[in-house]
Amino acid sequence: MLLIDVMGQSLFDYTHPCDHDEVRDMMTSRTTTSQPRHAFLRFKCTLTPKGRSVNIKSATYKVVQVSGELVGKKEEQTWLVALATPVPHPSNIEFPLNKQTFVSRHSLDMKFTYVDDNVEGFCGYVADELVGRSLYEMHHALDSDLVKDAYKICE
Repeated sequence: MLLIDVMGQSLFDYTHPCDHDEVRDMMTSRTTTSQPRHAFLRFKCTLTPKGRSVNIKSATYKVVQVSGELVGKKEEQTWLVALATPVPHPSNIEFPLNKQTFVSRHSLDMKFTYVDDNVEGFCGYVADELVGRSLYEMHHALDSDLVKDAYKICE
């Protein structure tokens, strides 16, 4: 998709409907306009894996990390100036993982659906022990605020 295709159009037309609250959050002034804003958003992509272009109605969604700031003097006249960086799909990661890194997949309720064997050296669990269990079972109750803050950072 060319840059000219999206200029002057609503960002909501190109982001996944489930991400619209995050887009609104990025666009609203909180305390100061120069406060950095970060989010992982799903954007429509009109390129196929083979590099062919498709119609916007046939587009798929790709995850991008959006980082930027609101600029402007008045709340009515502010703009989000941001950089969107594509996030590679985990299956495309080509660098070797060290012993303190493991790959896991989760369902929407954060239950492990896959865990690689590196988890044993890092966490002390065998992969089969984790599959089917929720990630939320794995942290101490006093760490709940840390988990909540980690989710906010990932926004």
